[in-house]
Amino acid sequence: SCGFFAGFGDIFPAIRMLCLDIDYDVRSAMCGSLANISQSIGELGTVKLLIPEINELLQDEEQEVRNAAITVLVDICPHLSKDIISQMLSPTIWPYLDVVICEKPSFTLVTVAKIIGRLGVNLADVMDEQRKEWYVRYFIKLCKQSHILNGTVENGGAEPAIVEITLDSINSKQTDVRDSTAYLCAYNFPAVCYNVGSRLVLESGLLDTLTSLSSHHHYSVKRVLAAGVHEIAKILGNDSRLLLPTYQTLLEDSNTDVLIALIPNLSTALKSFVSPPLKGQCPTIGLPDLIPALLAQEEHIGKTREWRAYTSLIEAWSGLTNILTPEQIHQKFAPRLVKLVSSNVVLPVKRAVLKTLVKFLHTCKYAHQRHDLTIQIVKGLSRGKKFNQRVLFVELCYLILDKFSKKFFKEYCFTPALLLINDPTPIVRIQSSTLLPHLKSQLKMPSDRPLLQQLEASSRRSLMSERNKDVLSHIQRAVIELDQGDVKLDSEPDPDDRKREEEQNMFIVREERHDHVKGRTSLPEIGSLDINRKPSSRKSSISSLSDHTEHHSGRARRKMSHAVMSLSSRRASTTGSQSATTRRASMPTPHLVDVANKARKTSSVKLKSGHK
Repeated sequence: SCGFFAGFGDIFPAIRMLCLDIDYDVRSAMCGSLANISQSIGELGTVKLLIPEINELLQDEEQEVRNAAITVLVDICPHLSKDIISQMLSPTIWPYLDVVICEKPSFTLVTVAKIIGRLGVNLADVMDEQRKEWYVRYFIKLCKQSHILNGTVENGGAEPAIVEITLDSINSKQTDVRDSTAYLCAYNFPAVCYNVGSRLVLESGLLDTLTSLSSHHHYSVKRVLAAGVHEIAKILGNDSRLLLPTYQTLLEDSNTDVLIALIPNLSTALKSFVSPPLKGQCPTIGLPDLIPALLAQEEHIGKTREWRAYTSLIEAWSGLTNILTPEQIHQKFAPRLVKLVSSNVVLPVKRAVLKTLVKFLHTCKYAHQRHDLTIQIVKGLSRGKKFNQRVLFVELCYLILDKFSKKFFKEYCFTPALLLINDPTPIVRIQSSTLLPHLKSQLKMPSDRPLLQQLEASSRRSLMSERNKDVLSHIQRAVIELDQGDVKLDSEPDPDDRKREEEQNMFIVREERHDHVKGRTSLPEIGSLDINRKPSSRKSSISSLSDHTEHHSGRARRKMSHAVMSLSSRRASTTGSQSATTRRASMPTPHLVDVANKARKTSSVKLKSGHK
């Protein structure tokens, strides 16, 4: 730095000449480059050469040059020591700001609003409590330079034309000065709160200014405020509940951009509002005042074409489990999501809904609520009239496999998933065939032998009756994986499944509703199985499975009875106790692979004869 400063004397005359150029654009551009030069030459060169030039430019007759000078004066503060800032910069910056706020609104006001956040950060070491109080009062005055002040609109109540405000439009002076000032004040609001601390924010009336900005007539101001309100809540800590009226106002806004700006940090903001209360204050439970606003936000965005934002909002709802009460989620949000599965037409939105519903189920604190919601979801998807609903049920099965225990999956999803292998729509049969190996991995022997027999019978029936080449190829691959799969024994420990079951039941509140839950049957509408029944009940299970299959698929009817009788005869011929040491429960002889090859030949002969 010293060596560079020694050679800097050769080019400094050229820099000084540009700072004194007759064209104000040249002076402004040169002034904007002084911050980078200050970082290169160090503190000594900045104090001796650059600060005098900046002070001279601060008195320039052109407004743009003065704006560039005050900006550079704030930007060079991180490269200077505390003593230099307090002795040379502070006496220049504070009086200049006092003059600007008293003048007629101009673009200089916009410049000050742009740097007000960096000003507090860069000069934090030299600001005492008195100066911080002045800083807050100055910021409040700056915010009041917008069109809306305490809920009143200037210019005789006539609302100006709404033009989007961005940093580019502000720099090019395409927007109104007061709207630009309000936009930049809303942008720097979290930085100002961070600089002065939560005590001054509460005592100075800064929250009233925040409320005024949240009701500004320009949507860009409210949008940038919505994007940073969660940072203000973090700074306030336990007092963040004071922001609830402002946050509710933003949630109820009619502009889509404002509502979308709230989505990325929705869970963060809501968590800060339910922080532990102070002494003498009542705790905030469940945020009941915000629930109508949250539902209105979802309804508004759902009516637009912003499906990506809608997907993000549904995913953000998964964080509500740590914020709202179980009753609020079960009564207000879960029904809305269940309805979206069948009504919405966007696939990413539906997948987000399924993930959020599974999260609601996983963290549900009441067994009866989990039971009712699971039945409603499984029944609505597995028996859906549209094929895409039944395809979504396959995706739901994968989500439940990742989150829940084997017992939960077998109780609610095993039989509906098995029935889809005979669905009349080929794409549903293809998707459901991929589930077959996973279905087998959920079983344990010998307690789940009836389920294994159903799985084998359904697989054989599909192989013998399928005519679609694409579906048949998928089923054959699934059968090969199914034949190679292993089934664990009841006596064999399964730490992963035990961990999932513990997580699944961790949120259950044990109350006196045992009789209420005990009297319920697991998915009676879908015909789920009783896992603890004897193997002799297998015939009735298969018959109910056949009835449901005949309802959905006519082509499987011809070979169903033959497959069941064939399976029964083979089972009767191979009676005997299964060895307790056998870890692999393979298919009975003949293997399903042989049946698959036979089915392939039979289907090819039928297709050729039909073609002729």
